[in-house]
Amino acid sequence: MKYNDYIIMEIAQNLKECAVEAKLNHHYFRTPLEPIIKEVSRTSASESNYAVGPLTKTVFVSDAFGNRYKVSVEDLKNVKGKGWITHEEFNKLPVSPVWNREEEIYEVA
Repeated sequence: MKYNDYIIMEIAQNLKECAVEAKLNHHYFRTPLEPIIKEVSRTSASESNYAVGPLTKTVFVSDAFGNRYKVSVEDLKNVKGKGWITHEEFNKLPVSPVWNREEEIYEVA
């Protein structure tokens, strides 16, 4: 089961809360007096390919200075010897990986 929808909704909800009141609690950066996040757009799934993957969810954010940012959540594939890689990197592998059911991981033959 993939949780892309849930994860991006959690991120979007927290970003929307930060647009109302700055919540940063970090030892290096000080919490700003005014929120830096100005606007959080709706969640978009336009980059998702539901047939073969990847499942990608995106939310766009703008700051108080007019800059825009893209926050994406994409499911990754676990390939033995390569680690967790994106679908784009997976498709660029020289040979087609084989799914190992016992280890639940792709192997490059």
